[in-house]
Amino acid sequence: MGEKQSPERLFELRAEIAKALSHPIRLRMIEILAKEGDKCVRELTESVELSQSSISKHLKTLKSSGVVSSHKEGVKTYYSLATPCVNNFFKCMDKVIREDLQNRGVELLNHTGRIGGREDETT
Repeated sequence: MGEKQSPERLFELRAEIAKALSHPIRLRMIEILAKEGDKCVRELTESVELSQSSISKHLKTLKSSGVVSSHKEGVKTYYSLATPCVNNFFKCMDKVIREDLQNRGVELLNHTGRIGGREDETT
């Protein structure tokens, strides 16, 4: 059996994950992994257009928080979402953003180039 954690520890752990998710590059990397599956550092470097060392640092942060996991295939290390449900969290966040902007009468140009971004209402 494992040791019991205090309720405060749960909030600390949530804060660690939130901190790992609080960078736009890491959010972009998570989206790539969610949509395209496992990627090695080189593939992420090409997708995100950052240096290998920067990508590696971001991956280290995501891995230490438990958001991504890794596995070796030969000499390459591949990264994936440890729990793909994190993508559901982002869908929920997107819904909050859309509704807030709509309430303020502001239109959002999303990353697909469409106004309003109503492609997913599954939360």
